Amino acid sequence: VLNEYWSVRTRRDKRAFLVFWAAVAGVVTTTGTVAEFVLFWLVPYLTAFQIIGWYIELSEHTPAVKFTNVDLYMTRNRKSRGLERFLTGTYADHHHLDHHLDPRTPYWNLEAAHRIRLADPRYAEVDRSFGGLFTRGPQAQPSALSDIVRRLAEYHSAKRSTGSAAVREAV
Repeated sequence: VLNEYWSVRTRRDKRAFLVFWAAVAGVVTTTGTVAEFVLFWLVPYLTAFQIIGWYIELSEHTPAVKFTNVDLYMTRNRKSRGLERFLTGTYADHHHLDHHLDPRTPYWNLEAAHRIRLADPRYAEVDRSFGGLFTRGPQAQPSALSDIVRRLAEYHSAKRSTGSAAVREAV
């Protein structure tokens, strides 16, 4: 029954995707705005959007995966504010840790899952420790960028002074 549900759902999603893009192509062609569509949507999607997406993905996992194999510490929630949250927080993306702890949770339930997990002191501590991608968090938590720089500096400093065996414990 479940496979049948997903098969029907997948076919419906594919049809909706094709209908949407056929409608976009029709409107763009009819209104004579093909050049504008390419310049202001397609080119940014293929360039800036990919770079921003890569940075977001990198900042949510680096260097955490280098220092631990415990899921709770391998990624972070983001506490972006203002314009940064508007541009990078679609579909509850700021609950990235919640998504990793249970990838089956649909994005519209991530906020509820987050509130439930805050009852766990270890989760709450990890959640409180990070800000946004480029900006500090609401309680002056460090940005992901500054945390990455700090952790990598500590890692390389520990590696130089103690040797590679003790590096994981140092960071």
